[in-house]
Amino acid sequence: APRAPRADDPRSSAQPQMSTDSQPLFKEGDVALCLHGTGLYDVRIMEVKPPGEGASHGQHLYKVHYQGWKKNWDEMVQAHRLRRRDEEGLELKKKLAEEMVSSGRREGKRKGGAGGDE
Repeated sequence: APRAPRADDPRSSAQPQMSTDSQPLFKEGDVALCLHGTGLYDVRIMEVKPPGEGASHGQHLYKVHYQGWKKNWDEMVQAHRLRRRDEEGLELKKKLAEEMVSSGRREGKRKGGAGGDE
């Protein structure tokens, strides 16, 4: 399972603000970016579970669908793995992709291949 980035990791810089009330940071249908392994991938928020319904540490859980991947890759994630799909999030996605290429790791090895369910 992917680990959360360390505090000194550049991936932690675009972390969304934790909400001060019990409102979720994302809602069903939102498009976001999700940290999976060492990359950020486009996801759609399929479901939001409030704290107390299986959410650990009193936080919301988000069921995400990786765009272009098969449904069997859908998963529940905490907010620390999600980023807004805005200028800052897209810049971080680009930076992580460049780091993968420069380190010799393949980027974009799709888990579901062409024709996955979206």
